[in-house]
Amino acid sequence: MEVSNEFVLLPFLPKKSQMLWTSTVGRQRIWAAGNRQKHRRTGACSAFVAFRCFFKSHSRDADHTLAVDSDDRLWVWGRNNYGQLGIDSKSDIFSPVSISNFDNVTAVSAGASHSLALKSDGTVWAFGYNEYGQLGNGTTISASKPVQVQGLSSVIAIAAGSSHSLALKSDGTLWAWGDNRFGQLGNGTFEASAVPVQVTGISSVKEIACGGFHSLAIINDGSVCAWGDNSEGQLGDGTYNDSPIPVKVIADGNVRTIAAGLYSSFAVDENGEVWG
Repeated sequence: MEVSNEFVLLPFLPKKSQMLWTSTVGRQRIWAAGNRQKHRRTGACSAFVAFRCFFKSHSRDADHTLAVDSDDRLWVWGRNNYGQLGIDSKSDIFSPVSISNFDNVTAVSAGASHSLALKSDGTVWAFGYNEYGQLGNGTTISASKPVQVQGLSSVIAIAAGSSHSLALKSDGTLWAWGDNRFGQLGNGTFEASAVPVQVTGISSVKEIACGGFHSLAIINDGSVCAWGDNSEGQLGDGTYNDSPIPVKVIADGNVRTIAAGLYSSFAVDENGEVWG
């Protein structure tokens, strides 16, 4: 398998791709990206299309799924061994159920065994596994129902990694908490934090993404920064060295969206070309 430690153009994906690892709305197709030697377009998936029609946004990890409906209610299903479904139990759920008394949800993000939810008032809530403080409530105690992340307001976007979390505020500052063994919090240390800490060295952030143990951000000028685990070259800086601070990996100012896999990173430029 070919591994690259720099961003390279992926010629097999169509230009003007809108999303990675999700359905293209209205086209009844799913595009998959992974090992560059085994890429392919999947066939139509009627169940997934029906899912997209009912829910306006969703996030899933390998074992659990979160979705927000048109009334801003949160629905969950899947594995629940750490309470990552937020339903005040640890029983697995095999069809969607809504979380009681938890409304006005605008965005969700699923980590390996924890979950994040952004409310319309700009607050962030979390539930599930909390060994590294990835729930952000000042403890390392897991929670089977939503708890509020401490000290955050005016949040406009969230992202969950395997065991860390990110939140983007309306002022362009970026905050992180949870696991930091690879520097994925971006605050210059390798120490975990159970409360949000500000990512250093960047401002005017407009979009974020979490990989398994690394983080990505687009700056307002269209450049991309990355930090954290770099064991597979996923930071794209030409090395395999982990970084506890953001490093600029695309500086030409034309990136419009980003996505991250467990050990991979992708960027779509203004021409619709995909880099990874």
